Amino acid sequence: MWTALCAAELGARVTLVERRAVGHDRASSGGASRNIRAAYGSDGFYTRLAMAAWSAWRDREDQFGVQLLYPSGALRAETRVSLEAQRRTFLECGLPCEVLNAAEA
Repeated sequence: MWTALCAAELGARVTLVERRAVGHDRASSGGASRNIRAAYGSDGFYTRLAMAAWSAWRDREDQFGVQLLYPSGALRAETRVSLEAQRRTFLECGLPCEVLNAAEA
């Protein structure tokens, strides 16, 4: 849907075809919840891509006058090395993060 909307806004003629009825349980773009994940370890490219997606969704919220995103955070169990890599990536990208030990979690 997102790609079709953007293509149409750029002037393309777009036709969407859905294999099943609207709202079915096997849809990849339907339903009440979806996830935008920013945690990709030390690979900041995908974290920045996720940040751009958040920004685009926020722009659509403003355009449509409706809240589309409901941030929830995430809890991940990782090794110390992978957690530190993720923490560094988030800090470099200006994203909040908190690393907890097992007792704190």
